[in-house]
Amino acid sequence: MNPHEEQKIIQWGKGISSDVHLTLNTTEDERSEEIRLFCRELSAFASKVKFEERNEKEGEKPSIQISDNLRYCGVPAGSELGPFLEAIEYTVDEFAFLPTIIREKVQAIETPVLLRLYVTQMCPNCPASVRTLVPLTVVNKAVQLEIIDAVLFTELAKADDVQGVPTLILDSGFCWTGAISLVEIMEVITNSDPSCFSTSTIERMLLEGNASAVAEMIIENGEFLPVFVDLLVDDKFTTRLGAMTAVEEVTKRDIDLAYGIIQPLWDRFHNVIEPMQIDLLYLIGEAGTRETIPILQTVIDGHYRDHVKEIALEGIESIEIRNPVGS
Repeated sequence: MNPHEEQKIIQWGKGISSDVHLTLNTTEDERSEEIRLFCRELSAFASKVKFEERNEKEGEKPSIQISDNLRYCGVPAGSELGPFLEAIEYTVDEFAFLPTIIREKVQAIETPVLLRLYVTQMCPNCPASVRTLVPLTVVNKAVQLEIIDAVLFTELAKADDVQGVPTLILDSGFCWTGAISLVEIMEVITNSDPSCFSTSTIERMLLEGNASAVAEMIIENGEFLPVFVDLLVDDKFTTRLGAMTAVEEVTKRDIDLAYGIIQPLWDRFHNVIEPMQIDLLYLIGEAGTRETIPILQTVIDGHYRDHVKEIALEGIESIEIRNPVGS
């Protein structure tokens, strides 16, 4: 702990009016000692902070338990020290500010929700993410938050395919990297019906590499989400690519369901630029049946450039291979 951090804790400790009881969860993991050392120094510079050490069972992570539903798996030094101390204050005061509309949604959560937030001590954006999420745990104990140091626990970050920080992972598989929007997070947590998801939420999922999760939602929903076709003709290539990946996943798993996207795609075909037309023709070919062939044939017979017609022809060939005459 450097002198600046020591002074920060000393000043913070002067504002504490009564003892604060936290839990140090330790294991046989050697990283327990790093966290234990931090806890000892914290108590030394803020004497009202008391730690009870508890030995965790095998397979658990060493951590600092701030409350029953909030724990920090790491050493909250560097840029993470401030948000860590603030989290303690929130827990002691049992109050944290949230916009009314968000607070009401959080309070309505009944089924336990586990959030894992990956951070690092040197990340300039991670403190804001911690400050955004910690209030959720104060408002509703059903929201469980683990703040994990991605450098100290590299194996966990690797298992969760963390590519950068901050990264937030919802237990159901949703993932966000970078700036965190409470509106989007609460939309995912509180909406059991994915058809109610906004375009921005679905787009964020696709950009975060969650195309498989989007495909799963489509399959569970039994139809394509109302906003989905808009994403397939979005101006941003990365968004279109993610949406196409989701359609391909649906096509592999439920070709009958995938067929439902063909007419909406064809309805958009004549009003988009050529690169998008090529993408739409590819998807129509992948999801189509023999009944789709006349649609593709109109492109081949129409006034389109050769490379556009070529994609339509490939689509017909793909359909014929999957659906030979007489099958």
